[in-house]
Amino acid sequence: MATVLIVDDHALTVEFIAEQLHMMGHRSHSVATGEAALALLGAGDQPDAILLSQNIPAQGGIVTAQRMRERHQYEHAIIALAAHADDIDIPAGIAAGIDAWITHPIDITQFVSTLQRWLS
Repeated sequence: MATVLIVDDHALTVEFIAEQLHMMGHRSHSVATGEAALALLGAGDQPDAILLSQNIPAQGGIVTAQRMRERHQYEHAIIALAAHADDIDIPAGIAAGIDAWITHPIDITQFVSTLQRWLS
């Protein structure tokens, strides 16, 4: 059983993802901002993976991922959640430390296979 941090400010998205993770046998907790996620990592929380919205308020997903890697030496998977495939900036994401992307609407098969790959 893995623990996954969901960083997204849309309650319905968080609820849907948390339910899918629960059905996969994983635990989750969520925060709505990059700052809150960084605070958790700063306090010593080290989830097995992070699902990070690219469109979170304030600093955004790319900057948040970069700070997770640089400031907190977070070494597990960071999987970005993108509203549309057109929103994905792969070179910037890779440079920031993002490992994979899942787009909306969330395809359950892709979601499960991506999580299984990075949590194994």
